[in-house]
Amino acid sequence: LVVIFGLTLAWMTMILLPIDVWNSRPTDRGLDMDTCWQVAFVLIGLWIFLIIPCATFYYEADGATDNVKCYVFRHMLFVIIVVGLLLGIGFGLLGTASIPIQSIHCGVWLDGDSAGGGQVCSEKQESSISFQVSFQIFLTALLGFIG
Repeated sequence: LVVIFGLTLAWMTMILLPIDVWNSRPTDRGLDMDTCWQVAFVLIGLWIFLIIPCATFYYEADGATDNVKCYVFRHMLFVIIVVGLLLGIGFGLLGTASIPIQSIHCGVWLDGDSAGGGQVCSEKQESSISFQVSFQIFLTALLGFIG
């Protein structure tokens, strides 16, 4: 059952791409694709970090211990603590995106009809734009990086 729902979730995520392309047309009947993508990737994160480990621990405890629920709860508590710490620390340290930019400053502006010689725009500055990303974007990038 976990595998079937996991494959269904993967299929639904793949089908979002053609829906997103179809939705890019300028019509009034479109979906909010940003929300759809964020919901899909949060569901994948929950599936990977909660449902699959819980099913794995339940399968491991079946027949090996007397109290299966206690075994699964203890191991899931450990997984939730470790994943929560990793996501929290990772988001705190790596939650900022920086985009490098080059800006060219022109001292003299020429019209299109005028003939100018030499270097008009020769001053180039390198800088970057930094901003905080949302947790959903961070989770999407992390899941893409992990594979």
